[in-house]
Amino acid sequence: MSKREEFLDQMESQLNVWRAQISRFDARAEKETEARREEMKKKIGNLQNQINEFEDRMEAIKKTNQEAWEDLKEGAEKAWSKLSKSFSSLVSTFY
Repeated sequence: MSKREEFLDQMESQLNVWRAQISRFDARAEKETEARREEMKKKIGNLQNQINEFEDRMEAIKKTNQEAWEDLKEGAEKAWSKLSKSFSSLVSTFY
């Protein structure tokens, strides 16, 4: 397995974990007061948008050749860091 494939597999695996957690948060938000629910849904929506943007980066990496992916990796790692921080912020909203 190439480094690019390992990178993509790791990212996809973590995204799957986060998607499952987001689904639980979404269900939990439905049980909250209207104001709290709106706040939670907004944060969930923002995170889902970031996930979608990151998935676009992953697709770009998949389409590049082995050498060119290194150029995209740095941007993907920065986006991943931002996404990770956003997920942590979402978790703090629910706990």
